[in-house]
Amino acid sequence: MRITVRRVVEMMDIHPDHAELIREYPFLEAEDLTQAREYQRTTRNPAN
Repeated sequence: MRITVRRVVEMMDIHPDHAELIREYPFLEAEDLTQAREYQRTTRNPAN
């Protein structure tokens, strides 16, 4: 299943417990969550 990084980050904000998130969305892996946060961190506009 394809899912956008933005959607993964939104889901992580709703489900701060990553284990719970992975149980609810079994197509995600822990590395997907790490990479989504890293992408968000590196692409965020510092002026915001």
